[in-house]
Amino acid sequence: MLVLGEIFIRITNIPGVDKGTHYTIDPLLGYGDIPYQTLYYCNERGDKVRRIFNSYGYLDADHKKEKRSYRIGFFGDSYVEARQVPLENTFFRITEKSLKDYKVECLAFGRESGGTLTAYLNSVRWTHYFDLDLIVYVFCENDLGDNIKAIKEKTAPYFPFAYLADDGYGIDYSNRDKLIAYSHTISYKIKAFISKHFLVSRLIKNRMQLLRNYGLKFKVSQKHISMSSEAEDMDRKAANPDQNDPPSAWPLYLKEYAEKLDGAIILKWKVEAERDSKKFAIFYVPSQAQKALDTKKQDSWKNWLELFCRDENIVFIDPTQDLIKAEISGKDIFYDHFTIYGHKAFSDSFVKWFK
Repeated sequence: MLVLGEIFIRITNIPGVDKGTHYTIDPLLGYGDIPYQTLYYCNERGDKVRRIFNSYGYLDADHKKEKRSYRIGFFGDSYVEARQVPLENTFFRITEKSLKDYKVECLAFGRESGGTLTAYLNSVRWTHYFDLDLIVYVFCENDLGDNIKAIKEKTAPYFPFAYLADDGYGIDYSNRDKLIAYSHTISYKIKAFISKHFLVSRLIKNRMQLLRNYGLKFKVSQKHISMSSEAEDMDRKAANPDQNDPPSAWPLYLKEYAEKLDGAIILKWKVEAERDSKKFAIFYVPSQAQKALDTKKQDSWKNWLELFCRDENIVFIDPTQDLIKAEISGKDIFYDHFTIYGHKAFSDSFVKWFK
């Protein structure tokens, strides 16, 4: 039966199952993706994408360490990974092509499920290695919750998490350390071997994760995927918010805590960038649930982020108008994450700012 299941998975595309991906231990972030492995993405409407991780374990083209142009590094979560579209249709590859007369090279460092902290840590790792000129943090609406262990631990148990401290914030590496210690055991090595060589094991693991997170469901709805809280509200009766919930669903004390924590991480990132003569900017990803151009009418973190960036003199790039214009013209800019039209509008906004 398992053999038949393995054959079936290898010759078919199952929505929500990324065939060919196997995680490895990352000493900084807990776990990462293995270089050069192939990822097959398939969603519910039949879109199929084949992507290959580069030599550094990111879903981007390969880049040489030697610098020959102005370098922009994009750091963030699954919106930077952009596994939903072909590589040539990602915003960072479109941006590089659009800025070819400026001799710009774009590098993307996306880590699925990551928040502000993981984006910052990735920047610490790669900014000097590639001698980046411009650091761009691609802010996503669920990033504040992704920083907090009590909120995110269930779905990303091995990432480091942040907490407020007297000198700004601290980093809790305990889960990462447990994973690294576990990776030396026979049990882990057996599981890793099975996961690496048998796709059916990944399907079972994927469905078990959905069962733990959402209860008994045969598929995850688009509302769960789109960072909209409506489906979560139906599933969850506890008081604690989900990382995808809008600010109005957060208890005031926790909302203020999350804002202070995220602000501390961003400010440290900005100060370190300027100290090293690097430019720093934040590129905002609107929630799929937000349709209003007026920030005051949105139930999002955007208003807080804009005010924070203004007060701390941080460049804030807002693509909302370009995305809405594309949507008004009849383009479907969101499905799961950005569609190819969403990536194009997102890139257009950045290119206009850059020029």
